[in-house]
Amino acid sequence: MNNRFEEPISVSEYIQFLNELLGRIQVKLIGEVVQLKIHQPSGHVYFTLKDKEGAVINCVIWKYNYRMCGVSLTEGMTVIISGGADIYPVRGTLTFKANTVELVGAGALKKAYDELKAKLQKEGLFDNKRPIPDYPQKIGVITSLYGGTVIHDFTSNLGKFGFKIKAINAKVEGVEAVKELLSAINQFKKEDIDVLVVIRGGGSLESLIAFDNEILVREIANFPVPVIAGIGHHKDVTLVSLAADATESTPSAAAYFLNKSWENAIHKVNSYNSEIINSFTYALQKTNKRIELSLDFIIRNFNNIFEEYTRIEVKIKGLLMKIQSQIINNQNNLESLKIKILRDFIENLDHQKRIIINFDQIIHYNNPEKQLKMGYSISRINGKIIKDINQVKVDDNIDIQILNGIIKSKIKKIKK
Repeated sequence: MNNRFEEPISVSEYIQFLNELLGRIQVKLIGEVVQLKIHQPSGHVYFTLKDKEGAVINCVIWKYNYRMCGVSLTEGMTVIISGGADIYPVRGTLTFKANTVELVGAGALKKAYDELKAKLQKEGLFDNKRPIPDYPQKIGVITSLYGGTVIHDFTSNLGKFGFKIKAINAKVEGVEAVKELLSAINQFKKEDIDVLVVIRGGGSLESLIAFDNEILVREIANFPVPVIAGIGHHKDVTLVSLAADATESTPSAAAYFLNKSWENAIHKVNSYNSEIINSFTYALQKTNKRIELSLDFIIRNFNNIFEEYTRIEVKIKGLLMKIQSQIINNQNNLESLKIKILRDFIENLDHQKRIIINFDQIIHYNNPEKQLKMGYSISRINGKIIKDINQVKVDDNIDIQILNGIIKSKIKKIKK
């Protein structure tokens, strides 16, 4: 559309033309906040900005941008806002659409800092500190990688412990700092890291305002892995530093902190090595001393040992000779005893032979058959030899054995 209009145009076309021009103009305005209103439920913030001359302009900042600023607006507060204006066609009103809001003056910044700090402390956001893992290797770093020495100071002070560093660039000062810091945090949530390090150099309270942003502070407190903050600060520690699991005053100090567990491990290993070597040396010296004492004892007592050995040897030889002599004597005695036993046995055998012959003669002379041959007989009653007259009575049947048979008889008369 040309800047000169030869033909009439509509109001809408004209407002569109003005908005195109206004859209090319981005400025910063400073003034006092009046007629503040936070719309519910959208959360958009509407206010009027008034300067010292009394000029006013209607302003709005959308909810997302307002949260990113980390500022709680109140009426009477002097602020710097950045953005651009446009005209609302339906009403024909001019509204300045702010993208950022900054507090003006150390007093306002300090007040906002103290109020947010008290709020977060009451929630206990600064209380739950996680231990930094021992021997970390995968390190995520968020800082400005350009135009400064921060990243160099950090990496040059890391020990040679195999650290794997991944750094994401983000502005650490200015109106865009919070957005870029949050973007870097979200990227690292997807990365496999052991610890996150947020670092920047020192500065004034105004230059560090991004690190007092409520959203950023909460993201640091709730990050999946422990966070180390190495943010140079003014007399007040940034709220990000308070929310981190460990806080160091400079990027170099943050690097030293990461070195600590590795250096302690090396110290322990060296200490263990020294202890092992000392223990081994002591044991070796003690063993050598024992060997030396044993050798000295043997040398000093060799003659006594040899004499004792000789004495024992002579004694043993004497005992062996005595035992041998006793064996020979016992052999001789055994032979004599054997001859005596044999002689006694023969004599006893002859004696027994004579006894047997006598018995045989007795048996021969007393053989019943021989008596029967001589005319004698044997009387029995009921199979028993009759030796007494009282064994029988009249009418008893008896058997009378003679040499060649048995006579059956019946007693008719008994004569005593």
